[in-house]
Amino acid sequence: MAKHRISPEASQISIMVEHSREGRFVRAFCPLCDQVEETPAFDQDHAAAAVTSIAIIRQHLRGKHCVATPAVKITLHLQRRENPASPGRISL
Repeated sequence: MAKHRISPEASQISIMVEHSREGRFVRAFCPLCDQVEETPAFDQDHAAAAVTSIAIIRQHLRGKHCVATPAVKITLHLQRRENPASPGRISL
């Protein structure tokens, strides 16, 4: 069994939400190589798609790079933006 070293550099997994004609996707990037994991965000559920992508990248880090990420709680903050064109209406 391989021993994994804990790396704080590997804990910074970046994500990006992409909107295209095929739908919405959340991409997570490996901080050590060019590995990208893309997960579809069904019904605008970006939080679940982000958690799935990050979990797959963490598995990639453990398997390919033998690096364990520190245990952290993943929190995503989604905020509503007010539409300045129409007062009283809130758009996402």
